[in-house]
Amino acid sequence: MQLDEEAQPLLDGPIDQLGEHFIEYVLNAGDEVRGIFLALVRASDSDGVAPRLREVHDTAFVAPLRSRLTGPDAEVRARLAASLVGGLLYSMWVVGDEELLAADRTDIVRRYGALLQALVTP
Repeated sequence: MQLDEEAQPLLDGPIDQLGEHFIEYVLNAGDEVRGIFLALVRASDSDGVAPRLREVHDTAFVAPLRSRLTGPDAEVRARLAASLVGGLLYSMWVVGDEELLAADRTDIVRRYGALLQALVTP
């Protein structure tokens, strides 16, 4: 699993708008992205999958974001940002939280995007 070329500009765009833009991208991800995420989560305790999952986590999201952040705690903030996004995907796609799935997408993008933005802004 990796960010496709369409998502990469989200990590290259204005850092002050990353939160909402990235959450909107994630929520609009197609069935293929959702399927890959679910397959990786379900197979994460299988031999060889966990190291690959960590590698993709680091190379596809944490490292590109980390390279754009400033401040002494940039590494931790990048990892917290990845965890925050992963938590949303887990709640919606693994748990199937019906309230979140039925919630207004614009409201989720605004609220969750603000959380993500708080992590990437020093």
